[in-house]
Amino acid sequence: MTSTIPASFEETYEQYTPLVKRMITRLRIYQEQEEYMQAGYVGLWKAYSTFSPEKGTFSAYAFTLVRGEMLMMLRKEVRFSERHQLFDDHQPFEQPSEMEDRFELEAYFPLLSERERTWLTDFAVHALPIRDIAAKHGVAASTVKSWRKSALRKLRAHTSELKLD
Repeated sequence: MTSTIPASFEETYEQYTPLVKRMITRLRIYQEQEEYMQAGYVGLWKAYSTFSPEKGTFSAYAFTLVRGEMLMMLRKEVRFSERHQLFDDHQPFEQPSEMEDRFELEAYFPLLSERERTWLTDFAVHALPIRDIAAKHGVAASTVKSWRKSALRKLRAHTSELKLD
């Protein structure tokens, strides 16, 4: 690998293919190697088309861009797999329904005011953030926070009474 850029991309491709293959080994990529090879070649193309001698040697620049393209692809794959997990159809989905959540919470409703019940339902059952609860009911976020504070105080007092009994 030389410090000067080859005359054509075809020469660069031939000369730096071992770098791309070595990077796959170095990053411990065992699946979809052809796709990562392509990402490496994209990095090599970017290096070839944007290289200037002021940036240092071409081989170091190509190494950085090839590695960067492969790492970016790895990150995208990880993010995608985290966001799109498949569930086994044979195992029941354990997420309780909104109705079940509401029934469990209704046991505490006699302790709370109407506004505190509103906060508890919107927060626990519908998973709404404070600003969305405030917008839904046409009040300020600070008002919803006061509902939350009051409700939590009452619920904590009730649970501590249960522990004493």
